[in-house]
Amino acid sequence: PLNKTINGSVETRFATNFNEISYRHLDLGLQLTLSTDYQFAVHYRAIANKSSANQWLRENRLYVQLEKRFVPPPAEWGASWLPSIKLRNRLESRSRQNRSHAYRYRLRFKLKSIQRRFGTLKPFASNEFFYDLNKHQRTVNRLDLGLDLGKTNRTKQSTYLKFISRQINGHWATESSLVY
Repeated sequence: PLNKTINGSVETRFATNFNEISYRHLDLGLQLTLSTDYQFAVHYRAIANKSSANQWLRENRLYVQLEKRFVPPPAEWGASWLPSIKLRNRLESRSRQNRSHAYRYRLRFKLKSIQRRFGTLKPFASNEFFYDLNKHQRTVNRLDLGLDLGKTNRTKQSTYLKFISRQINGHWATESSLVY
């Protein structure tokens, strides 16, 4: 937290193809809490992705997002079993090495348990649709099923199964991965 309404964040991610790192990113962001239900954010993400020719390709991404959170009232019967719902809208500007500049809109729905289960775990599921504004079509769908493991020293931890379906030459191809 920087003050009562503004938070800063740093995220790093590495992905491997079993024997070497094939993807890495660093994300820096500021989040502004507009109310208990709304959050606005601005982020910059630097990405390096290894191509099939074994060369690192760079991408610079600037994005803004607005997130709305729906939480059932605690006094209602059965509300403890209902999940919170987050609806996130994100607009990305992508500057990619060896490719044209692109804009993309992303819409994510996320369901997450309000109460911890089995001690410290909060199950969640999310589905995100990616719409390419240059091509005027949906190009990616991402489904996550996982567990929020809680915070340790201000660091959020989770593990989940990630399924990404991409439209390639008019056909959908799905890849899956286990993420920590």
